[in-house]
Amino acid sequence: MKRLLILLCSTLLIQTFGCCAEMIVGSLVQEIETTTSITRKQLHFAADEQDYVNGGLTFNYPAGWFSASPTVRITIETKIGYSSTELITPCITFNSATQTTVRVNRGTTASISEASTGDVCVHLFAVGP
Repeated sequence: MKRLLILLCSTLLIQTFGCCAEMIVGSLVQEIETTTSITRKQLHFAADEQDYVNGGLTFNYPAGWFSASPTVRITIETKIGYSSTELITPCITFNSATQTTVRVNRGTTASISEASTGDVCVHLFAVGP
């Protein structure tokens, strides 16, 4: 429960500052319990947010932070208002131990195109070894 609370507090901290805050990084310990043993493994996390720029966003992790590609969660915060006829979708186009690249698409049932600069704020949360 304490580990989950630490992750939640980190995520809420980013939300408080608004878009374009500094990347927040930290470590936690994953415990895997079996009937005969407890295995502990250190995991790292990184959280950041950026205003979208046409052409895509690249989130760069600190050197050596992840030893393999992390599991990434992307959420978006619209800055253009809500539309019941338009869908805004983030897409991870590249993911590695050093960086993650995100593209945001906007569209209707008739057409899909890339989001314009400033349409959304992209929030990233990555966890990995």
